[in-house]
Amino acid sequence: MSKVAVVTGGGSGLGLSICQHLARQDHAVAVLDMDGEAAERVVGDLRAEGAQAIAVEVDVSDQSAVDASFDKVRAELGSIEILVTSAGISGFTPFEDITLDEWNRYVAVNLTGTFLCIQAAIPDMVASGWGRIVTISSAAGQVGALRQGHYSATKPKLRLWG
Repeated sequence: MSKVAVVTGGGSGLGLSICQHLARQDHAVAVLDMDGEAAERVVGDLRAEGAQAIAVEVDVSDQSAVDASFDKVRAELGSIEILVTSAGISGFTPFEDITLDEWNRYVAVNLTGTFLCIQAAIPDMVASGWGRIVTISSAAGQVGALRQGHYSATKPKLRLWG
């Protein structure tokens, strides 16, 4: 049975692959990405293959933008049943050179963005009695990575319940 899936960071990389996989499984896919043009390209490709998909440009660290994007998904595709939080930023900065602004941006996108998207999706899942949430973490969140202290700190393995 087809479900409505939201994928953050769906405009490239792992998020793009996840969007393609979900579309091949006959799910309607909302491709959320900070790069609206990338999200539109992905949606164009998915639609060309017969999938139902929409693109939504959003900064996942902005609560009002997240809420508006999830409202748009509901209006155009229906109740959200699958959420994959793939949006994230990374980089290589020696720890002693990480600025507070850089640190805060990593926390805002990689942690707060995941939190905001999960909070936006859960009401639909609770109301329907069904849902799946996949958060993309990183091995760097478990063991660290050279010159990625800020990234490693913001990519832990999450277990919400169950």
